Amino acid sequence: MQCIYCDKSFAGGVSRIRAHLLGTSAMIKCSKVPPEVIDSITKENEKRAEVNLLWTAKRAIDKVTKVTMPAHVSDGPQPGSSQQSLTQVTIQHSFNATSKQLADAAVARLFYGCGIPFAVVEAQYFKDALIAVTKCGAGYKPPSRVAISTTLLDNEVCSTEAKLSEFKTQVSVTGGTLVSDGWTNVQSRPIINCLLVSGDGAMFLDAIDTSGETKDANFIANELERNINAVGAENVVQVITDSASNCLGARSILEQRFKHIVFSPCAAHCLDLLLEDIGKLPWASSVIARGRAVVKFITNHHKSLAVFRQHSSLELLKPGETRFASQFIMLQRLHA
Repeated sequence: MQCIYCDKSFAGGVSRIRAHLLGTSAMIKCSKVPPEVIDSITKENEKRAEVNLLWTAKRAIDKVTKVTMPAHVSDGPQPGSSQQSLTQVTIQHSFNATSKQLADAAVARLFYGCGIPFAVVEAQYFKDALIAVTKCGAGYKPPSRVAISTTLLDNEVCSTEAKLSEFKTQVSVTGGTLVSDGWTNVQSRPIINCLLVSGDGAMFLDAIDTSGETKDANFIANELERNINAVGAENVVQVITDSASNCLGARSILEQRFKHIVFSPCAAHCLDLLLEDIGKLPWASSVIARGRAVVKFITNHHKSLAVFRQHSSLELLKPGETRFASQFIMLQRLHA
């Protein structure tokens, strides 16, 4: 902001402008502001304060009226009703119930307005945040956007690094398993990731963009060795990759370099390959082909899909190729 009277520059919004013109809130008062401007702002502040006071009083009266109004007024018990249903609850209990409803509505409105996935309400971080806010009391003010993106972010990074240091210390005692897998991100870049897993959880180590690289056995072996050395070869007891031929060759190379480490294929990937081989058998491949044709026909035609949904409470599935046992999952749902 820049004052049009004294040309002073400062950061802030409406409240800072008022403070500068009136000389309040430790702001240096403008030396050239006209008297009529000061009178106008002063009258506006007085009017705002009066309106806020009346609004606060009205809300307090409405709240007391609502919680003290009997739920059922009668000269005597009605037929079929219990005496307990006619008992008026305490004002404190009514206040708590009303506050709970208002809080639930505010939380729900936050999810609706900001497009937050509903599953977030079950996240432990969300529950911890609400507990911490409750302990602060009604005077709590959320951090600003700048604080979240700077100071608080730096503090959280330091906290995470401290937790990872504890994880590494525990791995040095119990040993850990290095797991690696390849995938393609949303920009179609081939990525190889590495994680360190122990009984206490998993820690992300590295993600390698292999664009333009030949992902042969030597390349994968060198990348795995780099991550093993970063963790400490003495802290790694096992390395797990998928069962592709290049990963198989990489495991053979690393077995010669690290005698004490066990190199294993991924059990889930082995089972997926086993099911793929079963799916290639003549008696299974024909069933899979017919099942896929039925699912494709129903899901690709609006009329057939509408008729199907009239008779089934389940939806047909067309799992992606990256999901294990996708053909069998499709057939299982079609059979159901």
